[in-house]
Amino acid sequence: MITLKVYRILSSLLRPFLILLMHWRARKGKEDPVRLNERKGIPSKTRPKSPIIWIHAVSVGETQAALKIIEELHLRHPDHSILLTTNTLGSAKLVQNLNDPTIIHQFIPFDSPPWVQRFLTYWSPKIALFMESELWPNLILETYAKGIPLLLLNGRISGTSFKRWQKNPQLISPLLQKFTICLVHDDVQDVRFKSLGAGHVTVIGDLKLSANPLPYEVNAYNRLKSPRPSWLAASIHRSDLPTILQAHKKLLEKYPNLLLWLVPRHPERVPLMQNALKACGLTSILHSHGQPPLDDTDVYIVDEIGCMGLFYRLSTICFVGGSVVADRHGGHNPLEPARLGCAVLFGPEMTNCRHTANQLLEAKAALEIKASSELATTIDTLLQDTPSKVRMIDAALRFTKDQGETLRLALDAIEHALRTPH
Repeated sequence: MITLKVYRILSSLLRPFLILLMHWRARKGKEDPVRLNERKGIPSKTRPKSPIIWIHAVSVGETQAALKIIEELHLRHPDHSILLTTNTLGSAKLVQNLNDPTIIHQFIPFDSPPWVQRFLTYWSPKIALFMESELWPNLILETYAKGIPLLLLNGRISGTSFKRWQKNPQLISPLLQKFTICLVHDDVQDVRFKSLGAGHVTVIGDLKLSANPLPYEVNAYNRLKSPRPSWLAASIHRSDLPTILQAHKKLLEKYPNLLLWLVPRHPERVPLMQNALKACGLTSILHSHGQPPLDDTDVYIVDEIGCMGLFYRLSTICFVGGSVVADRHGGHNPLEPARLGCAVLFGPEMTNCRHTANQLLEAKAALEIKASSELATTIDTLLQDTPSKVRMIDAALRFTKDQGETLRLALDAIEHALRTPH
């Protein structure tokens, strides 16, 4: 059991370790080596003189939802600047590709008090909007101490995290109480947040449903588009790989020219996946080589980040990874492929987005693969039965189309916080 006081002391004392960690992450391709100072709260851009609305997202999915909010905030508050902080290289590349000068992007500092204080002192935001489940203690406590109102948008606590927090209420409860309001997307999250000590919790729905589709490069699409039948395995972890490769090998027996677009969740693990492909007798090519699949390419491996908008458009069948093995990853966002014209498949382990997965299943916009052996059979059916695949895709597009009410409720809460004196 750890208390906030102990955590704050340790996170100050461990700064030398955190510096080593960030350099190790940079060598592993998980950090931008040119921008490591941002992780210590040192800005890389000049602060504008205008008031700042600060939004913190984690990765690509949360950033995509944040961008829709940013669009609306620009319309309502053209005299304010937007500071968007994220954790991952993929989210940073997404923002970079937008080429929007109105968005100031920085990597969030590691959670050590001096670094967080430096960040907050420099940027001095008017309000802080945290997306989903970023509950870093020092970041929350220092923001609150400066009188900056905190809102949690699309609040989510996974089942595993909920059990862990229940064992350590003296750490989580004081943090949740610092939020002016926690906006969550279903009744399960409502119960979890309230039982862990959150004060003001409101259910508004899933903000990711309001996000714009992921962008893509038209030239890259035209270069890679293939007449061959294909399917996409997205956000794939090492634990998913045996199921994916078993299915593809089985499908190749019936469809010898079938192409698999394989997108690892962590590009640095591509060499391990290449070895697994070779062991299975499958040929592959890397996206970073800049050439389209060859006629004898079995698997096209996406070893670069920020490309998901492209590959969701290149196939009409998508299996969402992180969903095969229990208590490992909890699945990834199925809305992005649904929004871009894919028949969506996922495994049974979708604890991170169970409510959304169930909604897609109820709308007949997705299929759940309950056993590894079912994946090849299901894809085979979709490849043969075009009308069934089209019905799934149409249902997915209808489901993701009209979600304006959730966005409106979130914006209303933000407006109220901006108007209320603190």
